[in-house]
Amino acid sequence: MENASKALIITGGVLLGVLLLILMVFMFRSMGGFSKAVNENIEKKTVAEFNAPFEKYDKNANLTAQDVVTISNLVRSNNKKMQTEGTQNAIVMNLTGVGSYSNMANKYLMDTQEENYRKITNEFIKQYSVDKKSTFKCTGVKYDKKTALVNRIDIQLNI
Repeated sequence: MENASKALIITGGVLLGVLLLILMVFMFRSMGGFSKAVNENIEKKTVAEFNAPFEKYDKNANLTAQDVVTISNLVRSNNKKMQTEGTQNAIVMNLTGVGSYSNMANKYLMDTQEENYRKITNEFIKQYSVDKKSTFKCTGVKYDKKTALVNRIDIQLNI
């Protein structure tokens, strides 16, 4: 009889151990899912914060020359940052309807010489701010399919 009671105690201990093990596995899996959800939310927030400065101009049809230069500065600072970090999320700014500035826009956005960049932006502002009727419109903001980050912004002169 003494052996039977010891066997029951041992069996109860084993069952309790198995139940604790199952509970620990369940909690580990639950925490893994929670951690994944937190990481996804952080990533979504990071993408939204990155895109927000560009998205505020999307479909805006009353941009001034200063607004275009501001967008240009955002694109330029992002591209410089991405270049130093070694990542591949460069943004292209497509500027149309502004003659020679259309061809020079992306060239000067990546120009490492601040002097060249300041010169072209100052000339642009002088030419398109003298006539207060010169406005621009953002015809679209495009996103990278893989990262969901802005990778292109299209701006054209209103006619």
